[in-house]
Order: sequence, then C-alpha cells, then structure tokens
Amino acid sequence: MTAGFNTISHSFEVADVSIRGIPVPNPVFNEFDYFGTLLGLKRLPEEKNDSYKTRLLDVFTHRASSTYTGLVNGITRELGLTLFKPITISVRTDIDPTWSPRIEFVDNIVYIWKDIATKLLDKTIDRATPGTEAYFIGGLVDAINSSTEFTAVLNDSDYEWQRSDCIVNQSSSKLVQQQPLLSSRSNFLGLGNIDKTSVVFSDVLTFRTEVSSQSLVTSSGKYYINYKTGIIKSFSVPDAGASILYSYLQEPFIPVASKVIIRPFNTQEFQSVLFNQTIQPDGTTTNATPTALGAEIINELLSVVPMYWGE
Repeated sequence: MTAGFNTISHSFEVADVSIRGIPVPNPVFNEFDYFGTLLGLKRLPEEKNDSYKTRLLDVFTHRASSTYTGLVNGITRELGLTLFKPITISVRTDIDPTWSPRIEFVDNIVYIWKDIATKLLDKTIDRATPGTEAYFIGGLVDAINSSTEFTAVLNDSDYEWQRSDCIVNQSSSKLVQQQPLLSSRSNFLGLGNIDKTSVVFSDVLTFRTEVSSQSLVTSSGKYYINYKTGIIKSFSVPDAGASILYSYLQEPFIPVASKVIIRPFNTQEFQSVLFNQTIQPDGTTTNATPTALGAEIINELLSVVPMYWGE
C-alpha cells in the first residue's frame, strides 16, 4: 500500500489583517541615562540622545537652586525648554555724560534710571497687565525706545508677540566682586560706565579721599576716578594684593528670557496686578477681588493642585 500526500495551499491578502493597539516606544537605558541619574535630570519621553546631552551639559552652565535664577534655570531645563535672548538694549549717544543710566527688570515692572547714583528715575513700564503697551515684547521695545536713555531692537521678529514677562528679573548693572589693582599710580578697570555708589577699595589708605579731577591728586590718600572710562589715578601705589569692587553698565545689554515665568506673590507690585486694589481711609491700598489675570493664574493653579480658595 502506497502512502499518498495531498498538497494544500492557502493565500490571504495583507489588507485583511487587522492590527490592534498602538506601538509604544521602549527607551533603552544607556550612558546618557546613567549621567542623568547622577545629575538628577531624567530623559524626557521619546527624547533623543543629542537633545538629552545638551540638557545634561546645561546643568553645569545654568545652575539650579532655590533662588529666583536657580528656579528659572531648573524648571526651564526640566521642561526641555531653553533660555533665549529676545532683544538688545543700547545706551543713547546723546545722554548726559555725567549720568550713569540703568535699566532693571523687577517682577512686573521695568525701571529705567537716568542716573542710578542719584536715583533719578526716567520711567517705569508695566509689562504684566494685559492690554498695556509693553505686555508683549514688541510693545516693550517701543516703550524702551520712548525713554531718554536707551534704545532697543528685536533680535528676531518671532519674539514680537511673546509676553514680555518672559524676560527674567535682571539688571543692566553687572557686579565685579574682586578685580586686582596694579602696583601703579594708574589703573584701568577695562570697563566704562561705572556706578559711582558701588566702588569699594580694599586699600582704604591709598584710596582715602576722592577728588573731582586728576589735577587735584596732590597728596597721600587722594585719588580720582573717571567713571565714564574706568581710569583710576592715585597719588600712591596701591598695596600688593589690593583690589576693587564695583558695578558697571553692560553695553549693549542683552537680557535673558525664559518661557517659564516666575513671580513672587509677596511683592506689592505683583499683587497689584493680580488683585484689584481698594483704597483705605488712611490712604493705603489692600488687595480685593482678583483681576482677569489673577483669576486666570488662580484657576490654573487650582486645576493642577485642587484646593479651596484661601488655603
């Protein structure tokens, strides 16, 4: 008896196959994740190595901490965002050469000083209230250009309709904590536009009495500073290891911004934006009902952390 075999063939169309479910990326742990564990910076969902590497290196450049700047740095990096520089601010060429102008971003206000030494204020700019000129960066540029001390330009047209609140708190005044002085009667700070009120010498004998012109440096302890150029003339040679602390105007000034906006609730300036103000009989103001912006922020907070109003 002979065994027989029958060949059976089947065919099907791929289009008839029904696939169920959605593919989910499965991250593979590598050396970048190891360094991320050491630095306390996790990889974002589906983040590629080149982007993750950039954020890991940023840990050493923009330090995170509990300070205002540290919070901005840390939160910006954790969210995969980057700091950016939307505008460039320059000093007008026709200002009084004896003035020390400054521009400061403090919470919801921009302060423009004619002369920081005498606290002579030119103008304040509200950058937090919706509907005001400087609510967006393009309007802030126009407001700065209307001052008598500074001009401003957009670094990129894409920034025009970004909220100006994204520019973090900072000042055009830069602090130099300890610059060594040469063993010479002439010293040059290398920087101009020095803040007159900020200068502190470690050698208080050589720099005991400031005079108004170089020709008056005629005896021990007298010295002269040209605050515009940063040149210092002294009658005596400074002690070995002597140094100077001072602040100077950064020019041009390119402020840093982040899409993470951090504001302390305990400042009156910010509370006046969040709440309508009620005038008391003694002339003081108190917080009343939330403004439109205040209600928006409060509702956003409540959507993340449910709680009762007033807790």
